[in-house]
Amino acid sequence: MRKNLIYIAIALTMFIVPSKVNVTAAGLCENRTIVDYRELLKNVKIYSDYRMVGGKALFDVTITNIPYNVYIEDVTNNKIYKYENFTTQNELIIKNYSENQKLTYRFYMEASGCYGEVLGTRSLVLPNYNENSTDPLCEGIEEFNLCQKWGAVYTSYSDFEKRTNEYREKKGLESSNKTTQTNEETFKNKIIGFIGEYYLYLVAAVAIIVLMLVALKTKATEKSEFDFKV
Repeated sequence: MRKNLIYIAIALTMFIVPSKVNVTAAGLCENRTIVDYRELLKNVKIYSDYRMVGGKALFDVTITNIPYNVYIEDVTNNKIYKYENFTTQNELIIKNYSENQKLTYRFYMEASGCYGEVLGTRSLVLPNYNENSTDPLCEGIEEFNLCQKWGAVYTSYSDFEKRTNEYREKKGLESSNKTTQTNEETFKNKIIGFIGEYYLYLVAAVAIIVLMLVALKTKATEKSEFDFKV
């Protein structure tokens, strides 16, 4: 009887233990969990802002509404951003991108049992900044393709000036006179700005030159007075 009980216990163990293991394994990362996270990913917003540094546009990209237990890979620059890198609990700001880039972000699950599961990717294209958009020639024709702030096709300045003046004439706007006056004012403003910025250095340089001239003149005078011929 005891022997039969042992066999029964062994048989029950063989059926029960694998069942428990399978339940645990199935619960590690259920498909439903991934589906739920992918649904949350639809709420993620990505946008960019820019600032001018040395005449160049630098972009800061903000990724917000990031679900809990999700980390991000910047595929373009091969960088990983986890929770400790986030600006706030559900927001990440990545700074100092240069213009004219296509950025791709891949989102992964970080939750226990689902670590590394890919939830999806999102992309963002940064435009190229048109330096000529602030040129006086673009005043009043900001809609012209060579005067638009973003995305204008690169061209030499002489070609830009020629085509812009042609467009101004078609619009019935002044070209050469107004542009010349504006350029002269811009040039004057640049000179005034330069003087204002380096005023102390200019004064010091002039003072040194004057002192050197006075010293040379004094030396020459002393030589003429005491250099007697025998």
